Amino acid sequence: MATSTGHVRFIPETSHYVETEERPCPVCGSRNYSAVFSDLNRREGLAVVSTVVDCRDCGMRYLNPVPTSERLVRWYREGLIDPVRPEGDILPVSCGGLTDTAGGSSMFRTINGLLRGRPHDWPEEEGRGRCILDFGCHDGEKLTRWYRSGWKVAGVDLNEPAISAAKKRLPEGRFWCGDLPDMEIRDQFDAIRSDNVVEHLRDPVSYLAALVKLLKPGGSLRVFVPNGNGLSAVLLGRYSYVYWLPFHLNFFTPKTLRVAMKRAGLLHPECLVYSPVGSWAHSQRQLLLPPGFDRRPSSLLDRAIRRLWLFNYPGETVAQWLGLGEEVVGTGSVPA
Repeated sequence: MATSTGHVRFIPETSHYVETEERPCPVCGSRNYSAVFSDLNRREGLAVVSTVVDCRDCGMRYLNPVPTSERLVRWYREGLIDPVRPEGDILPVSCGGLTDTAGGSSMFRTINGLLRGRPHDWPEEEGRGRCILDFGCHDGEKLTRWYRSGWKVAGVDLNEPAISAAKKRLPEGRFWCGDLPDMEIRDQFDAIRSDNVVEHLRDPVSYLAALVKLLKPGGSLRVFVPNGNGLSAVLLGRYSYVYWLPFHLNFFTPKTLRVAMKRAGLLHPECLVYSPVGSWAHSQRQLLLPPGFDRRPSSLLDRAIRRLWLFNYPGETVAQWLGLGEEVVGTGSVPA
């Protein structure tokens, strides 16, 4: 299919037109695709309609066309998508102002771990001076658990305010602000994690390959992405949180994520599905609330959806057991 450019109306506050570009399949490079549906931006209520397509050759589902690289970098660099909490709330780890990433009571964490596992706690062992990199680290909060476990921590993010906050939170860590393919990072790492970032990238394989180059011999990479075959996507379609348009650009399944990780140079990548606690609520909000719900004060219905997460818990758990969890977790390594 021929390449073309288009324009979408975006950001109502500025009535700004944002240039978009068509792209090939982000996994196999084919330009042979078919449109699945077009839909609007539901979370922020932005005046943009995007189209989701399926690759006819490898089955990858993705957004096409997409905003230009320059526009995407600008949105994330300025923190327009993931704002940073007020500066006064960014406390160094030594101040005791943070809780563990997973949160919740220890009893609930134990029970949930038995029922669903704890893939986000990877790596669970003590660091003993080893190095871990969080690609898409935001303000560094997720790295605190590994810092406390004896890991040397580092992070990369486009969000300038977030990186500034990360440096305040973890003064002993190493942090870089920029677009990974354009950066020269000489450090190497025993473990690299990327938590719900790869779905935002125009060319995910190239970013994964750049991360592979940062691994020490024998090092491992773990990637978390929304599951394009999760139960919410199967039943709710465009209302699933998976389809956060136009910011989610890639809709991976275990099969397509495994292919992408292999193309990036990882050995024998394995993928499993997982249901984060409360994940169904994100889709229920997109289904039941009018567009723009994230930019308005919470309504009574919105508060009810988020507070009644416990009623979703059994269904989320069973969906994970059936292979229909809301997240795909991919892990691969490089030769020792």
